[in-house]
Amino acid sequence: MSDDLLTASSSQTDGPHQADRSASRAAEPNGNPTLLICGPIEMHYPMVADVTGATPLVATGRGFMSGFLGDRDARIQLFRDHIVYDRVIVAVRRGRAVGYATFKLRGRGPYAPGFADFRRVHGLGASVWKYPAFCALERRPRFDGIYLCGLKVVRKWRGHGIGRRLLMELERQAIQLNEHRIGLEVSLDNHVARNLYRSLGYTEKSELHVPVRNRFSSLSDVILMQKEIG
Repeated sequence: MSDDLLTASSSQTDGPHQADRSASRAAEPNGNPTLLICGPIEMHYPMVADVTGATPLVATGRGFMSGFLGDRDARIQLFRDHIVYDRVIVAVRRGRAVGYATFKLRGRGPYAPGFADFRRVHGLGASVWKYPAFCALERRPRFDGIYLCGLKVVRKWRGHGIGRRLLMELERQAIQLNEHRIGLEVSLDNHVARNLYRSLGYTEKSELHVPVRNRFSSLSDVILMQKEIG
């Protein structure tokens, strides 16, 4: 299940001077500075991590699990030292991280906290069930190809095509990785995201209905979408 599109808060960086030589670029029609897309193919992943604002922004991911992972600050504490940056694409504009896409490939996702991290953030008692629940949700779905885990753009820069650019870069990188299918899950009621995915050629395959909702879960009914590429 991917984090819903366009839900992140703002974050700063001190300028992607290292990334500037190798990141994917596109000049904007209004003459504003170039948007840099920093991904694991062109950049060795520690360089992506060195875009200072990327870590606190990416660490806010998995918001659909906030019912038991905790709020934004709790997730930052849990994830910030355990981001798998070769599963992350970051958009940087005017020296600031303005969005990101995270993905799962060959069974490995973008976040890898251990039980000790859960215990540090949530305490021993709660971690006994929260950590296994997190692991179980991260293992699904079984998908042959790249699975989009999260797509977020900071509030200030929504409506500037950054989410679309991140998805296009994900497709380009998938081809470089010799993967020819991208899948994702999106909330049935997230019409903005569904329209974006459709406009890029994603098709709706099946629905997953969540039978039980409670205070520990913010899960909603989702639809599986996918696209063949390359």
